[in-house]
Amino acid sequence: MTAAPRLFRATGDGRRETNAATVLRTVLDHGPVARRTIADRSGLSQAAVSRQCTDLVRLGLVRELPELSAGNGVGRPQIPVDLHTGESGGPLVAGVHIGVPASTFGLLDLRGRLLDRRTFPHDGIAAGDLPPRIARGLRAFLDDVRRD
Repeated sequence: MTAAPRLFRATGDGRRETNAATVLRTVLDHGPVARRTIADRSGLSQAAVSRQCTDLVRLGLVRELPELSAGNGVGRPQIPVDLHTGESGGPLVAGVHIGVPASTFGLLDLRGRLLDRRTFPHDGIAAGDLPPRIARGLRAFLDDVRRD
């Protein structure tokens, strides 16, 4: 007999990290979304979701949206949260694909949207010299993106 699959809810060591990942995944899949909806969809308590959202806002990974979601006028207003993406000044991720003829650098936001890209040809570069050249090329790419 096999055990039924569990939600992402965790206890003990690693619980906060797992809960943070669960909140982030829920926001990624359903955002912008109210904290109460995150709790309903994830199986976490509203208190756990609130703590995680506070921490994630502090880290700059999630942001509260200024507009209020439509409600029935009863209770506290629900303020939606969403990932803090590149177009709103949020964190970015750089990726490198190393291929035979060239490497490709990419800059993505937390939703995985490609914001910028550059190809770095390997013409005339010896294999042993390639890693430091790629690292310098990536730094130059990131410097160029910051200037734009």
